[in-house]
Amino acid sequence: MPKTKKCQFKSKHYPNYKCPEHALEDSENGYCIFHEPKADKDTGKFDEEIKRKVDKMNYDFTGYWFPGDTRLPLTFQKTARFTEATFKGKADFSAATFTNWAILVDATFEDEAKFDMTTFGQLADFSNATFNAWASFIHATFKGRGDFVGTNFKDRATFGGTIFEDLALLDGVKISVPKHADVLFRKAKTAWHREGNYIEEGKCHYQEMDYIRKQKRWDIRYIWANLFHRCLHGYGEKPHRVILWATVIITACALLFMNFGIGETRLFGVEQLPTYNILKILLRPYNLSLIDLANIGRYFYFSVVTFTTLGYGDLRPVHPISHLISSIEAFTGMFMMALFVLTFGRKWRR
Repeated sequence: MPKTKKCQFKSKHYPNYKCPEHALEDSENGYCIFHEPKADKDTGKFDEEIKRKVDKMNYDFTGYWFPGDTRLPLTFQKTARFTEATFKGKADFSAATFTNWAILVDATFEDEAKFDMTTFGQLADFSNATFNAWASFIHATFKGRGDFVGTNFKDRATFGGTIFEDLALLDGVKISVPKHADVLFRKAKTAWHREGNYIEEGKCHYQEMDYIRKQKRWDIRYIWANLFHRCLHGYGEKPHRVILWATVIITACALLFMNFGIGETRLFGVEQLPTYNILKILLRPYNLSLIDLANIGRYFYFSVVTFTTLGYGDLRPVHPISHLISSIEAFTGMFMMALFVLTFGRKWRR
């Protein structure tokens, strides 16, 4: 039997939170009927007490443990707080209206959660919430900001017809079942574009395209779309990846040219460099001369010239395999440069 008659529930989000309810006599942790995490608790009394709170327009359900299917009133006239709440059964908020804030931070939905045709008048905060079953937001309307930062959808998440009149925050969102998941990010992308925040719009575009990729056949999902669309240029959002891949190709081809050789060209004036003696001392521990370093640089120079298709003509491939490598590198270089211009231009155009 608990030592105190007051509920001992502590909220990790609200350190000063104190539950005014009386603790249950058989509660091991000294919790009230609302916070007691037992499926066999008196659900009839629980429902009665919830109705009593709702009739008084008290919508503070912080840390509440809902044992069965939940259907709360259609209109919440004040801020509704479900922080750290747990819904063991189905949670049906369909066609509900939250006139003020709806706070569901760290809420856990063990069964289906329906917010179909729900209207959120102001802030709707689902950050770090966990949906273990299907979460449906079909034709829901977010008139204020929709915060889904860190939300974890472990099953389907449906957002068909959802309207974000304000912004949608989606950093760290996880959706385990990719089917239709791209819709959420497409809606958010539109909201950010309307706001003029093209950085966040770009992030949503990346996620949208990635979830579209995850819905394709395995060969497209893991090979074609993954390698040539996601890794190569990040769906047009990451031009630095193109530069990275170009650097890798240039370096790899330079190493191959070292093996198969290119046309000899005399190096002029190396000994006449002002820093020749200093460089000579610095390179001595590595058993390299300045001539050796210049020869290595020559292969990289030839690889860059081939990649960019400049064709100065001062160096040339002399081995049949070098011919093949230079041809492939030139063709790849044209494609990579065009891709970089397209990706970089897309970023700056916005």
